[in-house]
Amino acid sequence: MSLTQVKAGFDEVRGCYIIRTLTPCHKHSQVFISYGPHSNKHLLLNYGFIVDNNPHDVCPVTVGNIGYVGFVNVFCTV
Repeated sequence: MSLTQVKAGFDEVRGCYIIRTLTPCHKHSQVFISYGPHSNKHLLLNYGFIVDNNPHDVCPVTVGNIGYVGFVNVFCTV
């Protein structure tokens, strides 16, 4: 398997998501893309799916969200 570089994004003119190869590849060959290390929120909003047990998922918490309680343990599950 050779690595083919791709450029992916939403095409506003065509109204669809397009993946273009930046390096030559054979017609009808399989091309893989990597979504990269993203949170489930990013994956859902940009690609329409989430990953179970995503190690890159986050749950931002600020003092303004929880108020001051001295010592706080925060656990977030999605």
